[in-house]
Amino acid sequence: MHNIADICTNVQTVLKDYSLVGMGVKYDDPAKHLKKTIEKIDAEFQALKEGHHLGPKIDAMVIEKEKTWIKIKKIALANPDREKVLELHHIIEDFDKECWAIAELIAAETRIEGEHYVIVAAELGMEVQRLAALYMMRAWDVPNPKYFEEVRTILEEFEAYYHELIEKAYPKYVSDATKVKLDKIEKSFLVFERMAESKSGRFVPALGQRSATRLVTQINDVIHDLIVAIEEK
Repeated sequence: MHNIADICTNVQTVLKDYSLVGMGVKYDDPAKHLKKTIEKIDAEFQALKEGHHLGPKIDAMVIEKEKTWIKIKKIALANPDREKVLELHHIIEDFDKECWAIAELIAAETRIEGEHYVIVAAELGMEVQRLAALYMMRAWDVPNPKYFEEVRTILEEFEAYYHELIEKAYPKYVSDATKVKLDKIEKSFLVFERMAESKSGRFVPALGQRSATRLVTQINDVIHDLIVAIEEK
């Protein structure tokens, strides 16, 4: 399940880094990070196919998702083209919807209640990367008439996941200490969201990259807390 959750989150990172490379941003070496992320997703798919027995239904779904991933990877590995970014964005959005559906099926197969909350926390990370990817696309001057609508949707979904964790997973899987971490993450995300919603016309890609990286690191810490809580049950 953790393999597929990583794929769902990291595919948005591909779009973010692709846009950063296209803009010529050097901060944090997005070209190197893009290559590493692609290699990581390849490895996650390999692990799902070879290291796990998920049953014929889920196995078939994973194979179909890998076909879409190969299409995404082909675009991402080519020289960045602003004309292809919106197409890549739409492919990745559809990919992610189906990807999380697979993650939930795998979680259900485990019959462990807490695994669902691991997915919810991972979805927080995905929303951060989605917002960062959208922001980078806009900074690169990629036309997207639904930009502000998509930003608001991301905020609403992030808030829904956040509240599910603090209201339903607490205190069985979310401790008081983890709840404090989640509260800090939410506040930081709202600051990042306001930056993405700004209509000033001024963009700071390096700041967006730093904000996203910091938030994802904090969310991964929460995911670790959840996994430990599950193991202790």
